Amino acid sequence: MEKPLKYILKSFFEELIKKAFETKSIYEKNPNQYNDGLLFGYYIILDTFRDEAISFGFDIEELCLNIDFEKELMGAVEEEIPNFPKTEIDDESLLSYLRDCFMILEEYVDDYLDEDEFSRGVLDTFKEMVILFERLGEKYKIINYLNSNSIKQKIGDSLDIKEINPTKIICVGLNYIDHAKELNMEIPEYPIIFLKPTSAIIYNEDYIIKPKISKRVDYEVELAIVIGKKCRNVKKDEADDYIMGYTILNDVTARDLQQKDGQWTRAKSFDTFCPIGPRIVKDIDPMNLDIECRVNDEIKQKSNTKNMIFDVYELVEFVSSIMTLYPGDIISTGTPPGVGELKDGDVVECEIEGIGVLRNYVRDEE
Repeated sequence: MEKPLKYILKSFFEELIKKAFETKSIYEKNPNQYNDGLLFGYYIILDTFRDEAISFGFDIEELCLNIDFEKELMGAVEEEIPNFPKTEIDDESLLSYLRDCFMILEEYVDDYLDEDEFSRGVLDTFKEMVILFERLGEKYKIINYLNSNSIKQKIGDSLDIKEINPTKIICVGLNYIDHAKELNMEIPEYPIIFLKPTSAIIYNEDYIIKPKISKRVDYEVELAIVIGKKCRNVKKDEADDYIMGYTILNDVTARDLQQKDGQWTRAKSFDTFCPIGPRIVKDIDPMNLDIECRVNDEIKQKSNTKNMIFDVYELVEFVSSIMTLYPGDIISTGTPPGVGELKDGDVVECEIEGIGVLRNYVRDEE
């Protein structure tokens, strides 16, 4: 019988190779600097652990031999990344290697590359792999991850978005001053809220499915609050104590149905209409974050959370005065100007400073 360590290592390589091939396929359909960087990150890990992966029966030659990425951009990083010792692989050595690489890459990006898309892709690969490894470790209960060296602290208390189980998703309409001006609408006196069902949730790299019944489906990038503790009637000055962190939410909307129905439930509630992710982050300033949405690499929405009419703490106060909030519940804070249509084959990227990029692919319902 395999030891528990073997389970986590085998699962790690299985997920790593699966994600690498998925990214390779995505890159071939939509080549860009960020996806190129993601591939390069996977290559570094796979090339380092080639023998170990092969020993588990994984065929990585096709992937490693056919990846075309711009090595010259990362030459200095390659020299700095520690060579993994060719000794018996174990949980702590693998985790330490991934952490060390992440920290080196993070420092290199900050100091030299000014967070260009390629380097950010490499960094995101290592960040995702560290979180994956830690999650597997928790699953198999073989590593103590709640220690002072936890990668969650090193990447700003980043938490796995898939670990939460919200009872509800509360959304806010018309909450950016620049959006209200764009629509020539008066500033609301209080937040206008509506609900999206949890069945609409999908995650980073998943597909948004355009339903046949709708002729127009729109994107809406939003900062989302994730509640950390059960609460009711919270004052805004105490709201931060009840917030687990922040993530990105794309409030996908069947615009034609919204206009037809007059109320928003049907238009906001189709399966796949609530992409969230890519992670939950706590240690950021929600009052001053750049927020952007791109479709096929073209910027469609661009603003800053300082333009919100009602800030995150005021929203927690308002919503909790109406309903009890439970851990994992989501409050989405509204979208800036520039909402527009999604079409079959589009790649939509929602980005918020300090959180990352939520990327999804659009296809028509079959």
